[in-house]
Amino acid sequence: MVAFIVALIVNVAMALGIVAYANIRPAGRPTTWGEAMVGSAYVFMLFIVTFGIVPDQFIDWVDALGWDTERFFVGPGAIIEAQAQGGWFPFSITYQAIRDIIVVVQHVVSLALFPVIAIYWQKRGDRATAKEAAAATPSDFGRPLVREA
Repeated sequence: MVAFIVALIVNVAMALGIVAYANIRPAGRPTTWGEAMVGSAYVFMLFIVTFGIVPDQFIDWVDALGWDTERFFVGPGAIIEAQAQGGWFPFSITYQAIRDIIVVVQHVVSLALFPVIAIYWQKRGDRATAKEAAAATPSDFGRPLVREA
């Protein structure tokens, strides 16, 4: 469990690191060869952590809890107990299937968030331009607006 939580914290911290760096890096500044190499290695490591280490540590953790094919998920109060076991639900769900569904959902969420982070990075110049435009609007008297009333 500790390894999974540490991997998850590292994953979130690395993703937030991209967002934080996007807020401080000027959009028009050219990228050097070294910056490109460090950035690509960073994103590659983020992909490894997201799609390799976090799911592996989750699977190791729930396997240690005994989530295998011999245990069936019946829900709280046996609300989805299978018909084969005397319930009303049409099929059985094993804990291993629940584990695999959680891992697939984690992958889908990660695949959806990576383009969001990339778009945030690409639009950092638009945010800076909007900030400068808001700061440069003159008051009704033609002087620069220092603060809002």
